[in-house]
Amino acid sequence: MTDSKPDWLPNLLKLMPWKSNTYEILYKLFQIDFIKSRPIYRGKKISVPLEKEDDKEKLFWHLVSKEEKETGERLPDLCRSERLLWTKPAIEHVDEPEIIDWDDEDNKKRIITYVWLKEYDFIVIMKKLKNEKRLLLTAYCIEYNHTRRYFERKYRNRII
Repeated sequence: MTDSKPDWLPNLLKLMPWKSNTYEILYKLFQIDFIKSRPIYRGKKISVPLEKEDDKEKLFWHLVSKEEKETGERLPDLCRSERLLWTKPAIEHVDEPEIIDWDDEDNKKRIITYVWLKEYDFIVIMKKLKNEKRLLLTAYCIEYNHTRRYFERKYRNRII
């Protein structure tokens, strides 16, 4: 990750030590960026799935935690949580030089939009809808070289 970040990208949230109310603080921030207002991608408002789990939108959990493979339980993900406030500006600043965005077809024949802050190892993933709008699916940190290579390959082979 580069040392200096663009002015439009917020600072990382300071979440350590993780406290019993950290999820509640993050949820209030999530509501501001995704429920009370909606990000706009290339002139179109982003839709947010409102399906709930544990009294919060499932999307919220995808933005601040990750699934533990062995148990299926979602555990706090500090990297995602610290960057919760990056998701909306990344979507809204796709014309900035720090962002790479493209559409590609996934294995379910859906068109998926990727918004990648490559130098910051952070990616936002949305489903493209028929009306050109997008449905926000998740955002997370790219932690491994093989994942980075996967997205580089997807970008090289993009459909749009």
